[in-house]
Amino acid sequence: MPDGPGSRHIEIADDHSQVVAIATWEFVEDDVRFTVATGRTFALVRGDVRRLMVAMAQVAQAPGIVGVWLRATDPLVRTMARAHGFEGSLRSDLRRVGASWQPADADDEWPSRDRDEIARGLGDLLAGTVITIEPGGVLTRLARRFETGIGGSSRVIAAREGTRVQVVAPVGPDVMIESLAAALDTMLTIFVRFAAVARHVPPVVFGMAAIDMVEGRISGQATGGRITINPAHVSVGALETLIRTETDSDPGARRTFRASRKPSGRYFSVDGVVAHEIGHSIDHLGGNGRIADSTRFRQSIGAALGVESVELALRGRDPGAPPEWQRAQRELVEQISDYATTNGVELFAEIFKAWFEGAESPVTLAFDGLMAEWFPAPP
Repeated sequence: MPDGPGSRHIEIADDHSQVVAIATWEFVEDDVRFTVATGRTFALVRGDVRRLMVAMAQVAQAPGIVGVWLRATDPLVRTMARAHGFEGSLRSDLRRVGASWQPADADDEWPSRDRDEIARGLGDLLAGTVITIEPGGVLTRLARRFETGIGGSSRVIAAREGTRVQVVAPVGPDVMIESLAAALDTMLTIFVRFAAVARHVPPVVFGMAAIDMVEGRISGQATGGRITINPAHVSVGALETLIRTETDSDPGARRTFRASRKPSGRYFSVDGVVAHEIGHSIDHLGGNGRIADSTRFRQSIGAALGVESVELALRGRDPGAPPEWQRAQRELVEQISDYATTNGVELFAEIFKAWFEGAESPVTLAFDGLMAEWFPAPP
């Protein structure tokens, strides 16, 4: 709830009294504008968001308020806000006309949708895109359940202006449509830019078969001839299973999810994960061996950080590292992410993600030149 009469922020705590989100607001003319930030990639369950909606509704009762704006990248917040009458395009700020509203009861706040309604919802968010959902036969569904570790998975195909992508994802009543739409949009955008090699990108599957996915230790991986994304990005059931598993194992101390770079601007966490994992594939497709292992890549990124080669920045935390290596390492964390300092392979994927999301820095500028050289943009 709001902290007091002069407060401009709301702290949302979970059932263990840990703060999982903070909403700040400001009054702009006849509207109230909320911005919601979460401290983790997987943070909120429906009860948390319900408390947020109740607190927002209280603030919106201020005299003279005409509309309520919401800026958030959390997919569950956006899904439930839409169920409360907020509207907007993919990744945009959401707006609810008419400030006075009563948050829906718990049983009514999650709209039930069949497969056709989900396809229409995806199509509404992805302008000019044809959506097809293929559930498959009994044997196909059983195979997908074995492959992904969850039920209800279907093949979702998105086609736009001659480019076609597909994912295997849980498509049921608890799907977070906008997050799935964002994943498809990211894939379409990357496939258009890398049209010459896109056919070599492995299949993308939202699955929780690996224990690291179930426990939330990883958000995506590119192994075994496929890209696997944690289904908690698109399924509220998978999300709440993940959080419940975590809190049941240690109720007093939620594990810190090791997220990589925070989403840039309006991008969602699923955008970054998909881009990162596809980045691993692109790394393999620049010629012989990994681009990340090439002298050209290492020297170019190193120069952007003010050192001879990027390996020196990766070694900047070593005991006794020279000051210029330490400075380059700090610059790499600031411009890209801490995870980028893990090794050269993760460095490439993290830069690819930041570059895709439009982050501007000396490193992404150098990377843009490399991409133009190795993968010229289609005419």
